[in-house]
Order: sequence, then structure tokens, then C-alpha cells
Amino acid sequence: MKLFYTFLVYVFFTSTNVFAGTSDLTISVDAEIEVCSGTKQSTLTLINNSGLSYTNIIFNIELPSGIIYEAGSLDETTTYNVSELDISDNSELLFTSNDLLDGDSIKFTIYYSANMDAISFQNGGGVFRNDITFISDEEYLNEESDGYNILYPVMSILSVSPSSQTFISGTSVTRTINIINGGNGKTSTLYITDVPTSVILSLDAVDIGVISGDTIILSGSDFSGIGNGDNYFDEFESITVTETLSGTSCSDITVTSSINVHWYCESSSIATSTSYANATIDFQSPNIKLTASESLDACFGAGIASGQELAIINSGNGIASTVDVQIYKSTGGSYNQAIFSRFDESSFQYKLGINGGLSSIPGLSSTSTTSSGDYTCLGGSPIGKVEFTLDEISPSDTIYVVWDMYSCCIQTCENDDV
Repeated sequence: MKLFYTFLVYVFFTSTNVFAGTSDLTISVDAEIEVCSGTKQSTLTLINNSGLSYTNIIFNIELPSGIIYEAGSLDETTTYNVSELDISDNSELLFTSNDLLDGDSIKFTIYYSANMDAISFQNGGGVFRNDITFISDEEYLNEESDGYNILYPVMSILSVSPSSQTFISGTSVTRTINIINGGNGKTSTLYITDVPTSVILSLDAVDIGVISGDTIILSGSDFSGIGNGDNYFDEFESITVTETLSGTSCSDITVTSSINVHWYCESSSIATSTSYANATIDFQSPNIKLTASESLDACFGAGIASGQELAIINSGNGIASTVDVQIYKSTGGSYNQAIFSRFDESSFQYKLGINGGLSSIPGLSSTSTTSSGDYTCLGGSPIGKVEFTLDEISPSDTIYVVWDMYSCCIQTCENDDV
């Protein structure tokens, strides 16, 4: 009998895993950046665990639309001489460095700002991420940053009060404009344009800010009394501006103002809110009356002045604006040089009301009268006529004009006038 032996042979296979070295490329960003306000940073780190040295190194950084690299801002914290190679295109910023040894790393930071294009990019659905590509003779790596947000102001006019009002021609009124920053960013300067449909309505003054043409400009300390008290118009802060308006018209007229609030970025205006307000100028007629009084000295030719006074009275209901006044020698009609009298130009003064203080008359012009023949007694270049303009006379007001007149001692018997 034959015995058969079966040998079971177990063959064990042992597999050995060989883990190749890997490199790590990371990019970090600040979570937020304000449009047209300061810079933020992005930090890039490359760790070489490949087992090789990296040669002919290029870092290619791609920034989103509206995100602008700040030239010269590169800040390396390692010692591989990272430098700008080509920064002419923000979508393809190129940096270079020395060869990177195995087991070592490169780390550097760049700074960037946001401009107006960033707002358009976001409004179009764009997401803000920075992209980094590492290229060498031995390796190619790509990494994208986390998303980040842009911040910018969004202005709204909460109210214009009153939105409609009436005032008498020649007087003034006030109205208030209340504005809120409903965005997520701040601005150091705020612009409010108030454009009327007629130049008859004038913006004369504001309680804060300054006026430049049809624009009110708020900045710096104008914001220190609101919100957090700094010199910026921050998010969710509101501010109220009080305007003083005036207008003069010879008929009733309604003027509509288009009021717009905006801020500037890179010399571009960003308007985010417009409101409208009406102002009706009510014309009321003035009524000018004149009364004259005089004192004549009996000693003609003795160089003694005779005081003269003209009262200009507005007895109407409206303001008399731009009142032109002419005072001249006359016997009851037009200017008459054949009168033996002259005016002392330097003596002309005026006052408001009987108890007002006398002041010299601005813009007074004069006309010489004849000084030859029998009129040599009037002296050289005697004045026979003066003209001036008064800005306005309110209802029930009286303007008094006073001056001195000098007359000759008449040597004829021809009923000459003095």
C-alpha cells in the first residue's frame, strides 16, 4: 500500500507600501476688504517634502476683477529672495525665488486693495478668491483661497422735510435732509447735490459741511457727532443736514429740486439715492414811496452845507429787491445842470429805520456838473448826480439816505435855481 502525503505549502506574500514625499501649497486671505479704503493681505506658504530641490521657481497669483496688487508690498518671512517678476496684470502676477531645498519652505505675503470694478464683479455674481499656482522644473501645484467679501457704503435718503413748502419772494426757508449709510463699508467724504429746476431758488447755507456750487460736502469732523464719533460715515450711521434756501421772483413759481447723495471712489461718483422736493416762491408786490426833506442855509457861498434827506419806504407786502436809486439836481424833471448847487460825494450815507446807524453807501457812482462861466463858484469837478443800488427793502421798512449840498452865492437877477 502506498501512502500519499500531501504537503500544503502556504506562501505568504507581504506587500510593502512606499509613501512618496509630498509638498504642500497653501494660501490664506483676510475675510473682508473695503472698496477704495485701505489694503488687505494674502499669505502664501510652500513646504517642500518632495525629496527633491525645486529649481527655476515661478509663483503665479491670480486676483479677481477689481482686486489690485499693491506694487512693492511683497513681504517675505523666509530667505529665498522672493521678488516681483511681472506685476503688470493682476490676473497673472508673477513672482520668482531662489531654488527651494528639500525639507525647507517659502513663505511670503502680498497686499492688495479693491476698486470700483470689484463692485461690478460682485453684482455680476463673481466670488472673491485668490488663486496661486506654483511652477518649477520638478513640480506643478495649484491652490485656491477661501472666499472673501468686499465692503462698501450704500447711501439712502431717508427723508427730505418738508418735501413741499411755500415762502414769500425775497425771504428764506429751511429744509432738512436725513441720510443713512445702509451698506457694509464706510466713507470719509459724503456728497449731496441739490439741483433745482430754476436758478431762482438758491442754496445759501448749511448747518454742517461746506457748499461748493450745487453740492454739499460732508467730511471729517462733520461725522464726529454721530454714531461711534470717528471721522467716517460708517455703516448704519445716519446724519441730518439743514439747508437754508432763498429765492426772488416777480411771479409765483414752483421749483423742484433733485437731491442726490453719493460718494467717490477713484474720482468716480457712486450715486445710490435720489429724492425730490418742491419749493413755491410766492410773489408779493412791493410798493416804493419817496419823501424828501432838506435844510437850506441862508448863507449861500459861505461854504456851509445844507443837509438833505431822502426816505425810501416800502409800503407793499413783498420785498423790493435790487432797488436802483438816482439823486440829481433837478427842478422837477430830468437832470438839470443849470442849478447853482453841488453834492458832497463823500457825505452820502444810509441807514435802516429812523434809529439805525449810518453807513457809507457801497458802489456809489457820481456824475460831474458844469463848472464853467457863472458856475465856477461850484469849484473844480463839482458833483451834480449820484447813483447806487440797495440790495433789498423789506415790507414796512424805510431806508434813509442823507448827504450834504453846497450852493453858490448867486450874482445874477435871472431867477436862477439853487
